[in-house]
Amino acid sequence: MQKYAPAVLLASFACGVAAGAQTDIPIWAWCVLTVCALAFGLAVFRSGKGLNGSYKSVPFLVLAVFSAGGWREASKDAATSKALSALPWYGHVNYTAVADEVPGINRGQEVRFIKIRNFKSPQAPAFPSGMRLSVPADTSLAVKPGDVLCGEGTILPLKAPQRHDTPDFSRINILKGIVAEIHGGNISCTGKNTMSLSSLRENIRTKIKENLIRAGLSRQSASLTCALVLGDKNSLDKDTKQAYQLSGAMHLLVVSGLHVGIVAALLYFLSSPLKKKKMLRAAVILVSLWAYGWLTGYSPPVLRALWMFSILTLSGLGGGRYSPVGALGVAGLADIVFFPNDLFSAGFQMSYAATLAIILLYGKISKLCAPLPRGADMTAKLILVSLAAQTALLPFVLYYFDYLNFLFPLTNLLLVPLVCYLLIPAGILMIVLSAFTSCIPVLPQVYDSLTGLSARVASGIAERDFAAVTDLGLSQGAFYGLIPICAGAVFFFRRKTAGACLAVTGGIIWASVTLISGNPFPYLGQEGEKYFVYLDEDRKALPSPGSIITAAGHTVCFMPGKTDSLPDGKFILAAEKYRIPYKAPAGIIVLPGARAEDVLAWKAYAATYGAAFYDMRAQGYYKFAKD
Repeated sequence: MQKYAPAVLLASFACGVAAGAQTDIPIWAWCVLTVCALAFGLAVFRSGKGLNGSYKSVPFLVLAVFSAGGWREASKDAATSKALSALPWYGHVNYTAVADEVPGINRGQEVRFIKIRNFKSPQAPAFPSGMRLSVPADTSLAVKPGDVLCGEGTILPLKAPQRHDTPDFSRINILKGIVAEIHGGNISCTGKNTMSLSSLRENIRTKIKENLIRAGLSRQSASLTCALVLGDKNSLDKDTKQAYQLSGAMHLLVVSGLHVGIVAALLYFLSSPLKKKKMLRAAVILVSLWAYGWLTGYSPPVLRALWMFSILTLSGLGGGRYSPVGALGVAGLADIVFFPNDLFSAGFQMSYAATLAIILLYGKISKLCAPLPRGADMTAKLILVSLAAQTALLPFVLYYFDYLNFLFPLTNLLLVPLVCYLLIPAGILMIVLSAFTSCIPVLPQVYDSLTGLSARVASGIAERDFAAVTDLGLSQGAFYGLIPICAGAVFFFRRKTAGACLAVTGGIIWASVTLISGNPFPYLGQEGEKYFVYLDEDRKALPSPGSIITAAGHTVCFMPGKTDSLPDGKFILAAEKYRIPYKAPAGIIVLPGARAEDVLAWKAYAATYGAAFYDMRAQGYYKFAKD
């Protein structure tokens, strides 16, 4: 059981972080619970004899780790609450900040959203420096992570979901420390920070791409190489990125254990002259791997792979037994203790779900592939492992991306061997050779052909949309229920009873959450730039300005003009532009397209006349609940 202890601690801490995010339990309560659980656990351990005392103290240790996770998240939530209360919502600010995340530019794109940190503004002097904001910037602005920015604009809340079947990304972003957006102003770069590690990483990536192009690779192949080897998808063109995503091969462009394993294998081969000096060889490999991880950006999947490989290497040196589940637990615990925001990122969730599925099924897969000829067995393992990972990722793909191509097994069959055996090793070779010479015969042309082939395969499968499922609108309850169902499918190949129990549990969760959440219809929402009244799953109505909407006992006057009459009796006004109505409404719904000054004016009007106020941008779609 000891080999599962880190995984149990990871699950306990993660549940504590999630509980801290979903509840309003104060920090002091989590602190008291942690101390009491540790004290009781220590008392039970000391009063017991041998293993008896150890086992009896385990529940208290698990409770202590759980409450420590809640304590950690509650501390972060306190900083988030301070940040939210410090901002002048819908007000104008002048600010300086540091660029934190700078996405790439797709062809034809005019605006990109930059994440900024160290936000300083005279209009928000109490804003914590550790929180981040999102700023739309023109793609012509040359900026890199670490650069100093200066700008002005209007503070807006993150846009809440405007449909019931859309994930609440505003809530997810707030949990990740991104609390607001700045719109409608100017932004400029006032200083280049060439000394930061992030800026140095971007410069190295840019230099690698320039070397590849100078060595003879096409720009598209150079961008795909940087995506496959370095995880840098910023310069990858939109069509190629979309082809990989829609065909179910996007995991090949995300640097993870697969890529780290290939790089580690190459490092082992290159360090073979040091095989008699095990300590030195291990140090060289681990330092090189962590340097490679830094170059890829230390995303959650990379950190997980690096921690697990480091534990594997060190356990080999110490003569200990390596437990993949235990190593996965240590990796996850190390990540979310220092970066609790990672728990709420899709990358973290998908990486650990896929890895756990691979660990659980790898033994079965190895036995299944053992009779195959040498070489074919490894290819079969790669494909089956990829399919196991895709099964575990199914709930996350449907919830976060709302798209699934059922031809993904064919994608893996064709692209996994091509990418793993040819593109990634050849890409690493091209990067190394291009750093020393710009004259590489034959290889660039061959590599261009291989990258073109992979892109055509992905595009060809992506275009077969007859096998694709989209617009499912997986609800949060369905998402939570589908996770144990897919976990049950994975466990079924190891323990049939456990797999069946998990699947049944998932069905119960799905049904329970669906019943508790109730029917969201009818509601007023937004799709694109248009507003709709959603009557049920299949029907929606497009209200015209000045129309009267009657639903669930509510009467809503939708965007009335100057000459439009208002309904008799109690009614709710839905509007963008501020215009004083000749009759006071019982409530005001401010639509997401309203300007900041109109939102403030409507809010003041509602306070003056005692009307209920509902901001759809901040609060999401408006449900016509019965009184």
